[in-house]
Amino acid sequence: MSTKLPSRLVRLFAGLALFGVSVALMVRADLGLASWDVLHQGLAERTGLPMGVLVNGVALLVLLLWIPLRQRPGVGTVANVALVGLALDATLALLPPVAPLAGRIGLLVAGVLLNGLATALYLGARLGPGPRDGLMTGLAARGLPLGPGPHRDRGDCAGRRLAARRRRRPRHPALCDRHRADRRLARSPAHRAGPGRRPDRSDLTMPRLNVVVASTRPGRVGRRIGDWFTAAAVRHAGFDEVRLLDLAEVGLPFHDEPHHPSERNYVHEHTRAWSAEIDAGDAFVLVMPEYNYGFSAPLKNAIDYLYHEWQHKPVGFVSYGMTSGGLRAVQMIKQVVTTLNMTPVNDQVVVFLRQALDESGELRPDPGREEAAALMLDQLARLAAALAPLRVTA
Repeated sequence: MSTKLPSRLVRLFAGLALFGVSVALMVRADLGLASWDVLHQGLAERTGLPMGVLVNGVALLVLLLWIPLRQRPGVGTVANVALVGLALDATLALLPPVAPLAGRIGLLVAGVLLNGLATALYLGARLGPGPRDGLMTGLAARGLPLGPGPHRDRGDCAGRRLAARRRRRPRHPALCDRHRADRRLARSPAHRAGPGRRPDRSDLTMPRLNVVVASTRPGRVGRRIGDWFTAAAVRHAGFDEVRLLDLAEVGLPFHDEPHHPSERNYVHEHTRAWSAEIDAGDAFVLVMPEYNYGFSAPLKNAIDYLYHEWQHKPVGFVSYGMTSGGLRAVQMIKQVVTTLNMTPVNDQVVVFLRQALDESGELRPDPGREEAAALMLDQLARLAAALAPLRVTA
């Protein structure tokens, strides 16, 4: 599937328009609607307002519920609020009611099929879920059971094992871990459980991305690049949380722990705080300059503080520099991160500063850079899910 932004926007808008058309077909069929649309239709009958207006209004109210759940809307989320209701009302205005039962059944079948196609299009664009979908995933990510019964919660492996035993179909526990990873709902909470203990499965959610700014010197451009990439990662909507970790603000001294990092026996508070941040991350992006053909000392120092916290996690690179764009530094740091069992992604973002900065020192808009960021974020999200079972300690 193409990840170019224009193609994704076409799929998004086509999917949302067809979704509104599909709901209109099912309304005209008059043979039953989905639960949300029953609400919309009931409000329309009692208020006299067009159903599409109420679809958009309810979507806006639902979007407000994202705030306490800390869900971040994407372009697709905003477009969903505006377009679905418009397409619904336009189709209802053009399509008269149908009386024969055969015709209504045909409309229902067409509506259901078109609804599936529309959903695949706008979700496949990966520009943000709809307000109602985001509310459900946000509630599920925070441990609220949303399944149809006490032993059928899709996020509850124990429930699935009990249901499988009742059907006399044994299931191996590893299958549940694979299922969670495939659904991109896996996250490593090992920092809560401690080494050697099985983490609480209620903590599993979508991946968290940590963006690490590696330069600490005054006048650096790295923070501006880090802010740009963090905003791009939030818009990507493939992660439950995106955190910017600026090493200049973290303020780690040169490695001062008396014990080996593999022991996790930290005596300094700054190490424990850094360990918690890194352990909570499921994927990483290093925003790094090139200094004399190599990476910066603060980055190597920050990496060397820890060991287990980096294990089995994907890492991407946003490099910057004058001549090489930081590519030589990236090749050197890959030897370090692979030693820690991290997995570098193939795609990366390269910023050539002479071309990228304007006269005021700010980043110029660059569609190519945005596309490279989207490709790398796609890879990171997939690998974070695929590697999740390795991060869940036995």
